[in-house]
Amino acid sequence: MSDSLYRGGFTVAREEHYWVATHNDTGIASHGEDPNHAIDQAIEAVELAQSDPEPASEEKQDEIRREFGIDVDDDERGIESPNGMP
Repeated sequence: MSDSLYRGGFTVAREEHYWVATHNDTGIASHGEDPNHAIDQAIEAVELAQSDPEPASEEKQDEIRREFGIDVDDDERGIESPNGMP
């Protein structure tokens, strides 16, 4: 059996203890216990990367900050990140 194969838009390669599936168009990769599991994981990663999630509201961002012990009253919010992520 070859250590590398191609299936439906993915290149799948055997690593030491797992399989890695790489989406040929995007370069997004994931791993799994067998080739099919690796492809399933990579498909999910591609779908997540290509989705357009709604940014979290300021209220939701403040709630998340409080959960992590970040002072929401601090005017310095730090680095701005894309898509409304805290």
